[in-house]
Amino acid sequence: MFLFKYISFSKILLAIISIIYFVNVITNNYFVDFLSLQPKIVLEELKLWKILTFPFAIHTLDSFLLFAFAFNFFSVKLEKLVGSFRYPFWLLILNLILGCLITLVFWNSQFSFSGIDGISIFAISLYLMLKPRSTFNIFKGKINLLPMTLLFLIFWISSKIFVYGFNDATMAITTITSSIFGIATSLLIYFQIKIYNRNEVEPATETHPRNFPDIEMLSAIREKKTAGFLYNTEKMKYDNIDELIDENTYYNLTDDPAINEDHLNYILDKINETGRDSLTHAERKFLYDYSKQI
Repeated sequence: MFLFKYISFSKILLAIISIIYFVNVITNNYFVDFLSLQPKIVLEELKLWKILTFPFAIHTLDSFLLFAFAFNFFSVKLEKLVGSFRYPFWLLILNLILGCLITLVFWNSQFSFSGIDGISIFAISLYLMLKPRSTFNIFKGKINLLPMTLLFLIFWISSKIFVYGFNDATMAITTITSSIFGIATSLLIYFQIKIYNRNEVEPATETHPRNFPDIEMLSAIREKKTAGFLYNTEKMKYDNIDELIDENTYYNLTDDPAINEDHLNYILDKINETGRDSLTHAERKFLYDYSKQI
């Protein structure tokens, strides 16, 4: 009954498209012509399925690398953020919109559109907007996803130019179209999420601005006993000090009250959603340090 709750749509899509890509490589792009989107053929021969199947027609290495990068590092995490049901529905609608737009704009052209570049850029852009300070664990260290993404995109664009050159119209049009669509749709959904969350946590009857901490929670933090529960200084000798220092410097207490307040709001939201036990060492230490200033 609860089987689908533990199935990741992103991982399934990653596996399916990877298999199709390697089959295309082995069979000299056997499925590409059948799956790719040629707007003129779609309109003249009414091959409407191509509007939905063209993302599965990945046949170039650069497109597959972008897809693998996006769905390995971003799509799985983004799916957890927005919901395992909502996320596949979004991708389906976005793919349908992109296919229809390409067909209408390039209705009389001979261009052949394939690959999932637009959706890949959408997943990368939206996740970085929602979680700009996200990190990736590698070899017992942490790498910030934002600079790593910028370096990868520079490499990706450079590889396309190196392979196709500056004068390849098809490469330029497909790359620009995919990039604009991915960034534009991610911006649209990002602002929708922000507006929805703001309306959800700020009812019309609320008399104090959202940027102030919860009064009851602050009262609890003022008490020494509660502060000790959130961050037990007697157990410091059992904590991993290196993990405490390196885990997330974002939660260190600063001299700027506005920044401290933003950090506190985030941690309070996390407590309300997942409970106090979900707090990291750095978050508990921040609450303890913050309580001593009150």
